[in-house]
Amino acid sequence: MIETKNQAESLLHSTKKSLEENKGVVTPEEEQAIIDAGAALEEVLKNDNATKEEIDAKVQDLTTASHKLAEAMYKKEQGGCADGSCNPNDNKKKKDDDVIDAEVE
Repeated sequence: MIETKNQAESLLHSTKKSLEENKGVVTPEEEQAIIDAGAALEEVLKNDNATKEEIDAKVQDLTTASHKLAEAMYKKEQGGCADGSCNPNDNKKKKDDDVIDAEVE
């Protein structure tokens, strides 16, 4: 039970942090769904009589709500090319001029 609570608190913390750091990457409705799921999980965690099943259910709700945030963060990280329409090598600069050949003993 303690492990379940710790995992739930960790998920809650990381989701809040991700949402804060990535403002505007999801729609306001999706953001509110994540906030609401987080608040519901917080309420269950405050209840000392909460069962493992209740905590697990709220963790699942938060996980499901935060999938859109994870998707948006991934797309943002990939430069909006998550659909494969971009060539990943386009962003790489060729710096062959800076290559220094050396032997290490």
